[in-house]
Amino acid sequence: MQINQKIEIKKMLISIILVILFAVYAILRWNNESLAFEKAKQISDTKAYIRISGEPLLTRDFWTNARPAIYPLILKILQADLSSVSAFQSAFSILAWFILASSVAYSLTGFLRWMSFGPILVLSLDRHIAGWDVVILTESISLSLMVLFISGWIWLLKRWSVGKMIWLSLIAFLWAFSRDTNAWIIFFIAGLISLAVIFWGAKRQFVSLAVVFFVIFVASNLTASLGSRWVFPFQNVLAQRILTDQEALSFFSNCGMPITPELLRLAGGNAASEERAFFLDPALEPYRTWLYAHGKSCYIRWLFASPLQSLYQPFTDFAPLIAFENVNRFFPQRYEQILPWYAERLLYPKDALLSLWVLISIIAAIALAQKTWQSNPLWMIFVGLCLLIYPHLFIVWHGDTLGTPRHALGISVEFMLSFWLCVLLSLERVFLRLRVPNSVYSPEIWARDK
Repeated sequence: MQINQKIEIKKMLISIILVILFAVYAILRWNNESLAFEKAKQISDTKAYIRISGEPLLTRDFWTNARPAIYPLILKILQADLSSVSAFQSAFSILAWFILASSVAYSLTGFLRWMSFGPILVLSLDRHIAGWDVVILTESISLSLMVLFISGWIWLLKRWSVGKMIWLSLIAFLWAFSRDTNAWIIFFIAGLISLAVIFWGAKRQFVSLAVVFFVIFVASNLTASLGSRWVFPFQNVLAQRILTDQEALSFFSNCGMPITPELLRLAGGNAASEERAFFLDPALEPYRTWLYAHGKSCYIRWLFASPLQSLYQPFTDFAPLIAFENVNRFFPQRYEQILPWYAERLLYPKDALLSLWVLISIIAAIALAQKTWQSNPLWMIFVGLCLLIYPHLFIVWHGDTLGTPRHALGISVEFMLSFWLCVLLSLERVFLRLRVPNSVYSPEIWARDK
């Protein structure tokens, strides 16, 4: 009885410590960001979101417009009061990261609980994450939903239930409809779930989740097609990577694209060049007819025509995209970073990033081969994050040429979370082997320690 009481007291003390840490974190972050709420940053995309938010909610113009619907929905609910939107983004991010930090902490053993809680929260103070709360774009909401999505997976992997599945599916829907790229990640996850069931003995109930994720992807992709959201980024790629490449031009000519002097004049520009000539120049009407009929399918065939080149190209920008050194230019002047530079360098590595990714990928492969998630399901989260980094990078790099570092922000956060989960889980493995020498750390031992 005394032993049980000591365990309960210990758990209570840990919980109190975590609550105090969260309170300090929340106050520090809110006070820092609230100074910039009134001067939240807007860029050209902001106007599009505000315009869509003015459309009637239950109409096609709202759900199949030039931007995904979730952010305009938030703007509509908050009546496009940008100060309130910024405050909401900050509060939502604080809550999301608290849930993730708690989920990770309570998935680890012993001293690693309180040791992991703080670093996860401190990581979210980095400018690459916290700074977006005071920018009227989808980045803050998308990152917060991603963090809640990861937390939902941690929750579900501990013990399956229909309620948890519904909650995770809801978060997946919101995340997919906040940025079109996120829907592709949901699609890849559906594929990974299927592989896990077939090859790694995952429970068959997860197939139902894969089906739900696939439906979400199809719905998101349908609204993107109906809203022609792929056209503007495709024309950025066309201007900068296709019209400037003779081999690519030959391929697209064989694919039916009219190669005219008016089209070639736009080489090296972007979708808005020459006063939006791609969209408005009468001489380019045959090109536009081809674009809407065959442009997307032809581009996909182009990527498959030289698969090794298509697979390699994203690696050329891996380090600068992950580091995103120039992120401050998106923030309002009133926003000041909380973390000093040396703390950021520690929490958000900037050097040898490709080598670091290769290293944690090798560890993920070993974890996959050894089925380490049987000892702690959090290993599956780490492995999943590692497996998604490159597909996410591929979609972002080939999907557009403008604003690519901003579009790759989710990849950067996935990378950093996978890195720190790798560190924490490796420490737990060492700690538990020291506690249980000369034995394999089994699921039974893990359950007992919990």
